Order: sequence, then structure tokens, then C-alpha cells
Amino acid sequence: MSDKPEGRRPTNRLALLPKTELGRLSRVLDQMLDHDVAEYHLTVPGSGRINSTQGSYDKCATIINGLFPLKEVINPHELAQAFKRQSTPRSIWGLAPRAPMHLGYDRFILKQLDLIRSGCLHTVLLADLEVGLTSPHLDEADLSLRSAYYQEAMSAVFGLSEAEFCPRSSFQFDRDYISHLMRTLSDVRVLRAYRATPGGATDSAHLVMWQSKGTAAVPKYQEFPADISDRDLASLVYPVMQALDAYHQRADIVLGDFGQKQIYANIGRDNKLRQLLAFDENQSVPVLLFLENSSDILGKPMVKSKQADRITFHETPETLRHKINRIVAPEFIVDCNPLIEICRYSVLPWIKEPLIICRKKSRPIEVSTLDELANDYRLGHIHPSDLKTSILEPLRLRIDTFQQHFAQADKRHLVSWIDVKSNIENCLESE
Repeated sequence: MSDKPEGRRPTNRLALLPKTELGRLSRVLDQMLDHDVAEYHLTVPGSGRINSTQGSYDKCATIINGLFPLKEVINPHELAQAFKRQSTPRSIWGLAPRAPMHLGYDRFILKQLDLIRSGCLHTVLLADLEVGLTSPHLDEADLSLRSAYYQEAMSAVFGLSEAEFCPRSSFQFDRDYISHLMRTLSDVRVLRAYRATPGGATDSAHLVMWQSKGTAAVPKYQEFPADISDRDLASLVYPVMQALDAYHQRADIVLGDFGQKQIYANIGRDNKLRQLLAFDENQSVPVLLFLENSSDILGKPMVKSKQADRITFHETPETLRHKINRIVAPEFIVDCNPLIEICRYSVLPWIKEPLIICRKKSRPIEVSTLDELANDYRLGHIHPSDLKTSILEPLRLRIDTFQQHFAQADKRHLVSWIDVKSNIENCLESE
């Protein structure tokens, strides 16, 4: 005999939920029942150009904020002027085609999509000659192959089909460029060039001793860093060439990471340099856009990371799972969190559907924006291990799409230089 009062029905708790919440929960449960993991579909973030009739303010807002905000804009008032001078200002971004593509490039790809949407004529400069200077074991054929690999990946897979790809070697051997470079090198001092190299800004003022001046102890700094004698000349010429490229390409906008700020602050925006290059009066100083430096799965700067500590687009399912499990992810902390960074730049912008986070101790959470994810993570509603499990599928889908593209018969040669076996071995060593 039932203990329940006669005529009283059990309460249907689902019926008490708001319709919007019930619909969201229904979608989550359907995906959990129909699939072992949530099903996602890839998209090109922020596709579609801004209407050409929109004002320069809207275009500037797209560049500065867009899919995510910039860290810093130097000379921002000139950004609007660039659109007033011409409807399609020239923007550039440079990269060194050295290592296999990894997630660290995603933030730069997203911001370049913002530039293209705003109406810029965008150019990707492939620093093949600079890579040859700093990696002498690579011959011209190697550099050409790696440049073609980057161009194919960014244009065909990541949506930069409207960008122009220009190997720097295509103009750096021009007579005018060589002449400008020689005049620039004669003006730039060694210490100044060193400060423009990665880490040079902080390493170039080492405190070496204290000297007494009256009753006060005054710090005395050495004129040159202790390690400058170990630097090769190519590493000092490289930043000078990078700054010179912006002027030689008549760029109105230059995109770079925050670590490259010293290149343009110490060299590229020098008035004397512009006079040396004898540019006409109409040549404006480029607007400099800087993004946060990329970090690896351990939170270290990407430029100093090892292959085992960054997620590339050539991972196997096993190495991808292994690296995701190794991501440093402090609970409740959003800022400077490598796991949140990966969600921000490499997951959420690239999937059409909301990200479904299945939790071990609670019902799933569905997030569509970084703000939603950050808020739930900060409050402890999302545990790092649950988030790591949830991003595995969208990352696997992106990597599979990338690998399938380069598995085509006419594309296989572009990845022939990449050693997947060594990546697996490096992962095993990191355990």
C-alpha cells in the first residue's frame, strides 16, 4: 500500500523550470543521449565585411574591440585618420614560418579577421629571409616550403582568404630596400637594436654594482648587457628589418604582439629614421596595434616554449588529450589562466553551437560567450577538469579539419617537413 496521500500526484520538477531554461536543458540532454560527446560544427569567426557606408568610427571600433579587445593601441587618433584618407588603409602582420602551426596563432588570426572586416587591405608578411638568418641550417627550398604551408593553412583553413601573403624575400633584395637598410643600420646603435630583441628591453639595464656618491648609494648600470657578446649579428639586424618593412610596405596599420612593441618603440617610430628613408610628406606614421603575448599550456611565453608544451594542429588524439590534461588551470582565477585563454581564442570563436560543459557533480552548463564562461569559472561553478574534458571535442574537430585538408594529394608535400613522431616522443618525455 502506498504511503502517498490519495489524490496527490508526485511533483514534476521539470515543469517548474522556466521555458527558456527547460529548452536549454533539453538540448543539452539530447546531445548527451544521441552522442558520446557534444556535436559541434566549425565556423569562420566574424565572417562578412562591414558595410562600406559605415563611418570610420564603426570601423575603428571593429579593429580595437571586434572579436576581442586589443591590449594597446599606439597613436589611436591616427586610426580614424587612416580611414578618412582612404577607404581601404593598408594593414600588415608578420610571422616567422619556423615551427608547425599551433594555437598561439589563433588570437592573431582573429584580429586579422577584424582588420579585413573593417575594410583594410591586409597583408601577411612571411619572414622567410629572417628565419634563414637565424636558422642557417634551413636552405631556400625549406623556407619556401614552410612559407607555402603557412599561407595555405591561414588562407584555406582559418579564413584569411582575402589577405595577401607576401614573402619578405620578394622585396628585401630590391636595390631600394638594401640601400634603406644600410642607411638605417648606420644610424641604429647596437644597444638600441638589442633592446628591440625579445627580452632585450628588460635585460639591457642590468644592475652590476653600487657606487658611492657623497652619502648616498647610487646604482650604476653597465652600458651593454653581459650576454651581448654571445649574440649573433643576425639577431640584432632582424628587428631593424622588421621595422623597416612597415615603412617599405607603406603600411597604415601594423599588428603585432606586445613583445614586439620594443621594435617599433626603439626603432620604427624614430623621426630621424623616417628622414633617412626619405619618405614623402604624405607617408604617415603607422598605427601600432598590440595583442597580449601568447602563452603555452604551462603559462610560459610561447616564444620560449618547447614543442611538448604547446598544442599544434598536428596532434594525434592521444597527444591532444595528454596536453589538455597538462594545461595549468588554477581554480577560480580567470586572468593569466592558460585554460581560459584557449577557450577564449581557440574554442568559443570557432564553433557555431554553445560550448557544453558536462560536470561530474552537477547538471551540464551551456556557455556561448567568454563572459559567461569566466563568470561561472570565477564562482567555482566550472571545475578545471570538467572544462578540460569539454574542450577536447571542439579542439579535436579543428585539428581533424586541418589535418584532412593537408591530407589531400596536392597538399601533402606542404607538411612533409613536420615530424609528428618527435611530438609523440616529446609528450612521453613530459609525463
